[in-house]
Amino acid sequence: MKKILSLVLMACLVLSCMSFGVAEEKPSTWLCDEKTTLTVCTYDAVNNSFPTISNDLRFWQWLEDYTNVHIEWDTHSVADYDTVVATQLSSGSVATDIINVRNVDVAVQAGMNGTLVDAKPYIDTCWPNIVEYDATVNPTVISGVTAADGGIYCVTGKVSPDIGHILYMYNTEWLEKLGKEVPTTLDEFYDLCVAMKEAGDLNGNGEADEIILTASGMSTLDIMGNSFGLEMYEDWDAFVADEDGTVHDEYTSDEMRNFLTYLNQLYSEGILDPSITNTSADEMSQKIAADNVGIFVYYSAFAITYGRLTTKGQADQYAEVYTLGGPLMGPDGDQYYVYRDKVGGDATGVSATSENIELALKWLDVLTSDPLVIKTRTCGWEGEHYYYDENGEMQLIYPEDGSAWSVSELGCGQIAMPHYQTYDQLMNSRKNIPWYMNEYNAILDMDCFIHPSVPQTQTYTDEEYELIDLSRSDVLAYFKEMRAKFITGEADIATEWDSYVSTMYSLGLQDWIDAEQSISDRT
Repeated sequence: MKKILSLVLMACLVLSCMSFGVAEEKPSTWLCDEKTTLTVCTYDAVNNSFPTISNDLRFWQWLEDYTNVHIEWDTHSVADYDTVVATQLSSGSVATDIINVRNVDVAVQAGMNGTLVDAKPYIDTCWPNIVEYDATVNPTVISGVTAADGGIYCVTGKVSPDIGHILYMYNTEWLEKLGKEVPTTLDEFYDLCVAMKEAGDLNGNGEADEIILTASGMSTLDIMGNSFGLEMYEDWDAFVADEDGTVHDEYTSDEMRNFLTYLNQLYSEGILDPSITNTSADEMSQKIAADNVGIFVYYSAFAITYGRLTTKGQADQYAEVYTLGGPLMGPDGDQYYVYRDKVGGDATGVSATSENIELALKWLDVLTSDPLVIKTRTCGWEGEHYYYDENGEMQLIYPEDGSAWSVSELGCGQIAMPHYQTYDQLMNSRKNIPWYMNEYNAILDMDCFIHPSVPQTQTYTDEEYELIDLSRSDVLAYFKEMRAKFITGEADIATEWDSYVSTMYSLGLQDWIDAEQSISDRT
């Protein structure tokens, strides 16, 4: 009996040691010892190119194994999502642990009202990856969402300033037929446009259906304003600071007047797309697919994406249908692109009523800033989708048939939750084509990117918020209305500019300037 008892005790001891060993060998990436469920409210997808966010997607399955946190998704249509958010926030209590508010300003206001958690007291214990990313990669990740009261009520997506920038894309076949090079000055650009217009039937279909210059909309054309000395990027607030720190608006500046005059010239001469004032990215893609576009302005990777829609791109998905172009030197020597240096979308916070506040904050930290998670979200899995060569350079692994895969199909590219985009984002297989990488790197090497002189922020004091709230919507609406009229010639810049300026100030532009001055001084 004693022998049997001894054997039983020995077995128990062995099992105990085995259990202890298993506990000790838990993955270091786990955020909790026991599998814990968090609830997340978000929207389905930003567009049809992304699958609906769910645990059916490989990335979110992998992230659960990586963190030991299970997510229950409360997913809504993107079309209705702002209403969903407004309803939850107005009640003063969010039903899930985590909520994607989308808008930074709305998230900050919700935090200051006590609906979302202030992450600042937890930043050292719960946000190690975000702090490291802010310190080493992009130093606006934290400051860009810090409210005027010092609270940090959300984490957002963030694009590194020079990644995937809006650029000029030029039709390579049309350039070859005309014997032209990619322009580097505004004068060369105009000469190229005129040559394309006068050549006629460059697409060879026997019809006069060529569109020389188009964009996804008026806001995308803002980068052309850089050639006139404007600090513009895709419809962001247009303000500039002098060397002494005095803030001026660009909406009523001489530079804006010169820029709109130039666009009016292109429009009146049949160079600028006649539907530019009401077009969209989807409509632009249809024009490109019909082989009708000579030059378009959009995010750089679409040189490949939209190029594949053309006849040439359908025949060879790696063909250089559109080549990239750098900034154009303007009449006063301005030649730069303004960094897209502002906080991104998908502002996401933790509910103040959550029973797992620290775990929710840690999960957001890993989701947005853990190096391996960023790599996986942008590139897939090492050994399956990419590898490192003997020089330490990342190389992609293509399917045997040479076709392209997309990380979005695996859920990695899903942007209905915040994530950062770095240079590795360009290495996804739909973009990593030698000619594209060489041309984009050449533009980065030009050292032609500048930081805006007035911070692009959405975190305001109560006084700033009141000033902006009273003026911004009316001023912007009138500016966009008159911008379209000036470009199309419905309004005459020569005779109606002064009236336009007076109306802008009567709508409260000075209040907005005062608020931006306060923001610039404070930040």
